[in-house]
Parts: sequence; structure tokens; C-alpha cells
Amino acid sequence: MRFIDLANIDTVLGIETRDEGQLLPDGRLILHGRLPGAPARGCSLTVEEAMEAVGEAPGLRSVPVLPRSVGPVTEADRERVERLIRALVALPEPRVEWGQGIEQAQVGFELQETVARLSMASLLEEVSTVPAAHRPESMALVAAEGVFTAGLEWVVLAVAGGLAVHWKPPSGAQAFAHAVGSVLSSRGFPVTVDADRSLGSPDVVVVFGSDHTVRLVEEHHHTARVVGYGHRLGLAVVEGAPTREQVSRLLEDHLRFDTRGCMAPAGVLVVDGDVTSWMEALASEARSTTRDCGSVSAALGPELRRRLGLARATLGVVHAGRFVVLGALPEHFVPVALPWMATLVPVANRHALVALVKAHAHQVSVLARPASLATVLDGQVDRVCELGQMQAPPFPRHHDGQPMFARICGWAG
Repeated sequence: MRFIDLANIDTVLGIETRDEGQLLPDGRLILHGRLPGAPARGCSLTVEEAMEAVGEAPGLRSVPVLPRSVGPVTEADRERVERLIRALVALPEPRVEWGQGIEQAQVGFELQETVARLSMASLLEEVSTVPAAHRPESMALVAAEGVFTAGLEWVVLAVAGGLAVHWKPPSGAQAFAHAVGSVLSSRGFPVTVDADRSLGSPDVVVVFGSDHTVRLVEEHHHTARVVGYGHRLGLAVVEGAPTREQVSRLLEDHLRFDTRGCMAPAGVLVVDGDVTSWMEALASEARSTTRDCGSVSAALGPELRRRLGLARATLGVVHAGRFVVLGALPEHFVPVALPWMATLVPVANRHALVALVKAHAHQVSVLARPASLATVLDGQVDRVCELGQMQAPPFPRHHDGQPMFARICGWAG
């Protein structure tokens, strides 16, 4: 970080602190700590000491600070990541067509949140998991529809590690990938974007989509290492009577990205509680939201009508504007997330809960639960989180038990 004060007279105009920070588009500044290898200095507290002193002060968000000894990170890595951070700040103003159906304001919010997570500290921490000599030269990313920012994390991470990247966006949602690719390539990063199915000859292909799509890529790119993520789903679990905090967090899980993507809650399992009370509480909270609904594909009409009809005949439906909360019996539960719809499923007890989660564990990408159920559910699926964090995953994070960059590189060292 550099501070320049043109009002200084007869003294220095600028100071370089060797701290790392990130200026967000809305004017907020996030401090990440000292740059790797930078000596501690200053007339009072270092940033790390200040972070510790702040603790959990209201209104301040804690950010992971890069350890001083970060592992096999080279000077080339540091220089590359510094340039990447500057490129991300230069992304153009958000456009509604980037969001795959969500509203303009939500597009800007989601992009800002994602870029904030892609800090120099977090990228270097992730890149440090694989020595430079064991990294592939190139990666192709096959992105799926849903969460428009998902591809950004993988592309930026691969480029941070020195890989050339080919980004294949969904054929019907190319605008965001082309906007990002244009910025990165114009700054000298080896990034190409093309919705055509031809991926070239990459060393690694990371695939998001249906299981069928993953198999097709494996067949056509048998010389590449394919890292496939077929269609998965998210589940949320609540227990007992609804509380305002849990209901608010549960609504946040549904409203992010308009309940699109594999980390959206496909269902809310209500354990040892009155499902009707939860439905009414969630609908009441939804009525107070100021977020606008995005568009919904007409192709989802039959499934939306089927669920509504079945719910009306069984556990009921509660409307909150365009947001709908419905109840589904366990035997009728189809674990697929639909935009602006919450599906609540009554579960008799913890034993029945474990059985239901195990039945869907091979499909679950994330499971949100209250702390009271941690000992019951943790370890059942790869990623477990608190309510309110389903569609806001941390970065860096693990996929299938490995750091993201290690998954790209096939590194288990």
C-alpha cells in the first residue's frame, strides 16, 4: 500500500508501508496484513497486531493474514499475483447480462464479494500448496450455468500459479467470461475464452456440468487429467423451533444468486421441529427483503407447478411476493434447487436425519447446519458450514479433501 498526500509541504509526499490492501469498487478498503517477507515496522501496531486487537469488533470483517513463511512461493509467483490483483480492480462495471438472470444490483454485489476474496494473501496461500516444478503448463475450464462468478475463482487461481488458461463458458452465458478474459489477456496473462467445444490440448481440464458432460470430456481428452465436478446439490438443516437469527441466515442462503448453482439449498431438513412454523417464519423474513427477483426460465415451469401442486395437497405453501416457501414430505422430496423457492422437509429425529443425509451424500456439495448438529453431521460430506454461508464459500477452500490448486495440479505432496 502507498499513501500519497499532496498537502504535505517540506516533507515526503508518499509512504509505502509494505502492507497489503485491496480497494473495492464501492470505496471500501480491506487490509490483509504485511506482504510476504516485509519487515515489521511502523510507529505503533503492525497490521497483524491491529487485527488481533480488533478481534470481533462490530462492523469489521476479519480477513486471513498470510503467514510469514508461506512455503514454495517464488518471486515470480508474487510478481504475477500482484499484477493479477491490479487487473481484477480494473474489471469493467458490472452488467446485467453477466448474471445469468439475476438483477443488476445483485450482479455487482456478488462480483464485489468474489473479488474481495481473491486477495494477494489468499492466492499466494493457495499457490503455495504446489511447488512450481510440479505444476502443469495449461488448464482448460468448462464452466456450467448457475453461479456466474464460479469460473472466475478457478481461472484467477490457475493464472496465479503460472498456468495458461482456456475458459469455455456456457454457450448461453458468455458475456462475463469474455469481459474478464479481455482484461486479463490485455495485461499479458495467457487467457483465452471461447464457447466452442474444442478445448485444444491442455494438461488439465476442470469440468463443471452434468455427469454426462464430465464423461464426454474424459472421452475426448484422454491424454489430459480431468478434474470433474458433476451436478451436485446443497442441503440445509435446522433443529427445533425457529429463531430470528437462523431464519435470517437461511433466507440469505436462498437469496444469493437467486437460489441458482450447486451450493444453493435444494432443501431444508427440519429436525424435531414444526415445519409449518419454519415455513411461516421464513416467508415473513422474505417479505422484508428489498432484493429484486431475477428472471426464471420458462423451462422450469412444469417442475415449479408440480412442486406447488404437491405441496398444496400435503404440507402447504406460503407466499412472500415472488418468493415461495413450501413443505414436502420426505418421500416426495426431490433435491433440486429452484429459483426463489424454499423447500422444507420435516425429519422426525436425528437418527432419521443421518439416514436421509447419507442417502444423498454422494450428491451433496455443501451441508449447512447449526452448531448443535456439528457432532452429528460433520464428516458426512466434503464441505460443512454454518447457516448463511452456503453460497458464500471461503477462498481458499478444499475440494474433495484437497486444496483447490492441488486439485488442479494433481499434487498430493
